[in-house]
Amino acid sequence: MDVDNGSYHGLEKLSNETKRDFAQRKTFLAFMNHVLTGAGHEPEAEPISALKSGVCLARILVALTGREISGVDYNPGENKLKCLNNLQLCLNFARDTGLVLTNIGGNDIYEGNYQLTMGLLWQIVIKYHIAGKLATLCNTGDKNGRATECDMKDSLIAWCNGRLAMVGEIRRVENLTTDFSDGAVLSAITASFDPSFAAVYQGEMQSVHKLRRAIGRSQAILQVPALLSAGDIIDNPDEKAIMTYLAYFVAVEKTQKGVLPVVAVAEPSPGTRATFRGTEVNVKSVERGG
Repeated sequence: MDVDNGSYHGLEKLSNETKRDFAQRKTFLAFMNHVLTGAGHEPEAEPISALKSGVCLARILVALTGREISGVDYNPGENKLKCLNNLQLCLNFARDTGLVLTNIGGNDIYEGNYQLTMGLLWQIVIKYHIAGKLATLCNTGDKNGRATECDMKDSLIAWCNGRLAMVGEIRRVENLTTDFSDGAVLSAITASFDPSFAAVYQGEMQSVHKLRRAIGRSQAILQVPALLSAGDIIDNPDEKAIMTYLAYFVAVEKTQKGVLPVVAVAEPSPGTRATFRGTEVNVKSVERGG
């Protein structure tokens, strides 16, 4: 099964739950490595074991927040007590910066508890990556004024529909899973930044080829990291993986201001209020994610 290289051959033999779990794990690892290499560190090969010593987790948190974590031993070796101390320092630091963590301790990460460690990684992605990128898209939140995961999903859906309208697509995105499977939505989003891509994706081609080309073009032209392959998206994709990936496109919009002229966009779906003027989204900010 050559999913990492963009092939989906063999994935049909796996259950949907297994495929989504595979894509989520792969996406979180790619996100981790994008952060690590951006800060001058070596990439990791596996997300769960990489966090065991606390060193990788500390480097990720420092890179995402721009703040040092006092007391971390960056050379703990195999010393369990040093590793556990590092992990506790990281968890305390994360909580102090607003990360909501429940029922997880340093020992859970050290022992490789899969569910709890993946949950921690998702909270890091939500807080320091997605929430920050979507700060100007969300205008609702919890009692503390922070955008909830549901707010972020609604805002991403509204954002996607805005980008589709910019290239004349009448199709509307209703979810962040199966609506991306045929490659048309991701291709249209890519074309909204790179008009020359429109002629490519509008031609007749299989969904997997559309996805491969959109992912490749986005990486080459927009510098959006290829967190996902066609095989991860072609059949019942993971919502968290899609959200993590799309947040990079939102970041491109915020830095490059897009490339297309002003286009009127229809009212977003109920529960999400956003106004699109060309490529800018003007909505009250709630939280900038650390």
